[in-house]
Amino acid sequence: MKKKKSEMKAILYLRSAEKTEKNSSIRRQEKKLADYCSKHEMEVIKEFTDYASGDTLDRPGWKQLTLFLKESRHSNTVLLVSSFDRCTRRFSHAMEIIQLMEETGVSLIEAETGKDITKLFFNNSLQFVLENVTLKIK
Repeated sequence: MKKKKSEMKAILYLRSAEKTEKNSSIRRQEKKLADYCSKHEMEVIKEFTDYASGDTLDRPGWKQLTLFLKESRHSNTVLLVSSFDRCTRRFSHAMEIIQLMEETGVSLIEAETGKDITKLFFNNSLQFVLENVTLKIK
């Protein structure tokens, strides 16, 4: 029987704070993402890389990625990062990123843990609301 190829597609994002010959961060991320895609039979459709601080979203690769997500339809597509801190190190930016994922219908997957960061965020937010917000209906 012929094995069915996965329909899942991956957009890869890699980031390192420094661009030096000795820096192996990008190579490690590439390997981790390639292994994840291979294991989960994902087709890589695009890759974006930045050499910049995670304290800002004002990075060339991130801007291109954002534009790519907003301008194209992406069914059965994930944004794959080795770990979420490759996207940002700031909470306010994390909120922007989750909103972008929601608007574009793309899930953000962390290869290191295999977790869907988008779902985690929404599940935890819903739990917080259920536990801490009381709606009074009159």
